[in-house]
Amino acid sequence: MKMENETNPTNSNIVRLQDYLKYLRESHGYSQEQVADELHISRQTYSHYECGRIVPPVNTLFRLATFFEIPAETLIRLAEADYKRDTGEESAEALPDPDAWMDDVRADMEVRPKDINAYNIFIETNQKRFDKLNREEKCCLFYFDSLRHSQQTEAITYMKIAKNKNDTEQQE
Repeated sequence: MKMENETNPTNSNIVRLQDYLKYLRESHGYSQEQVADELHISRQTYSHYECGRIVPPVNTLFRLATFFEIPAETLIRLAEADYKRDTGEESAEALPDPDAWMDDVRADMEVRPKDINAYNIFIETNQKRFDKLNREEKCCLFYFDSLRHSQQTEAITYMKIAKNKNDTEQQE
């Protein structure tokens, strides 16, 4: 199953490894050639990873994770989920909570790549407080928490203005 919008994998409940690799590369501003050079493989081989024709070997998944500064487990779990879906071994719907483990991957997509490590620490530190929040709310709180007090006040003012504008548009 292909994702609906490959340039923004967060629009789908199912994130495929190939789409996430493309997202990571594009969000970091790299060409396929640059990533391939970093991995010491041909551009064509890397292109096959992003097209889903080839699943990268585990050692390449580790190198990609290091290169993009994300947990290797994220790429390995995506590859495993793709394999299970593709072979019919276990459908995504058959998993106890198919989206639960994907929250971190989607959060990675919503948080700027350079902020991912800080975001993960922030979420782990506040896990009990955030149990009932969705990923957008967690992302919002992460960025809000990283602002200076005066910037937080500006952010709140901006949100109030946006809400008032939204309320006005709904009344019209």
